[in-house]
Amino acid sequence: MTFSTLLSEGGPVMPLILLTALAGIVLAIERVLVWAWWRYQERSLGALTSGAALAAWLAEPGGPSGETPLTGLLRQAAALRTLAPDVREAALRALLLDGVPRAETRIATIGWLGTILPMLGLLGTVSGMITTFQDLAITTSRQVLSQGLSEALWTTEVGLLGALPLLATHHLLTRLKTRWLNRLERLLALLFVTDATDATDAGSRDEP
Repeated sequence: MTFSTLLSEGGPVMPLILLTALAGIVLAIERVLVWAWWRYQERSLGALTSGAALAAWLAEPGGPSGETPLTGLLRQAAALRTLAPDVREAALRALLLDGVPRAETRIATIGWLGTILPMLGLLGTVSGMITTFQDLAITTSRQVLSQGLSEALWTTEVGLLGALPLLATHHLLTRLKTRWLNRLERLLALLFVTDATDATDAGSRDEP
């Protein structure tokens, strides 16, 4: 079936369904590629096991070859290491509130588009059935009645087919975001907890 035939048989709701599905798929592809690029740029972080090593990697000109939300947050967090603990905690909280939403960009929108697509398909189904019953009151011609039924079935199918990849992508991005937050927490612990441990060990060595 051609695109023009799908539009003509899908009724007035079909263009809205197709536009919504197209917008969602474009956003989904863009987000998946962006997350894959971020992951590639952060590939060296897994080998770092201390706060000093992480801070040195972030400070090197050849460290993060491309800025990502994670490396950007870590770079700014590393600059807070010299602050007093209470001041550092407040500054770090403000930093996270400002930086974490960047990683969540468009994920909720993709999920929302995937959720409304079946509803738009159901709207097309209702519209097609109304057309069918209206025609049934005028004629019993199979050709006339099939138009309303075709509209109902096509909108339902296209709405469901459009929703499936968007919901799958939303689930994937949500999982990636959860892992990203866990990774951010681990690396922040390297920056700050390791420093506190080293300072405690240095103090105990200085005691007579």
